[in-house]
Amino acid sequence: MDMITLWLFLAFTVERVVELMLTFVPRIDKKQVLGVDVPVLLSFLFALVLASGSGLDFFQIVGVDFAWPAVGPVLSAIFMVGGSTMIHDILGWINAAKTNHRNGH
Repeated sequence: MDMITLWLFLAFTVERVVELMLTFVPRIDKKQVLGVDVPVLLSFLFALVLASGSGLDFFQIVGVDFAWPAVGPVLSAIFMVGGSTMIHDILGWINAAKTNHRNGH
């Protein structure tokens, strides 16, 4: 599976699992921990586990290497919190930038 497909699949998985958790325990939907909404916190923690466990590093797609290997998966997890819609938007921006670069813009 290529990196983009993996990223989309994991973002979709995070989105659906958190929605399912909120269905089972609806009262946590409006709760906050240290000023952060619990659904956002759950999404981030789950995304971080999936990104780290799968070795997902979105920045490898665009050729960015970090001195600390954990930075890529952590930042990839942050983008995954927005769910599959956010990932789709980011990939659209990347494709547009590549197209503009090829066309000399």
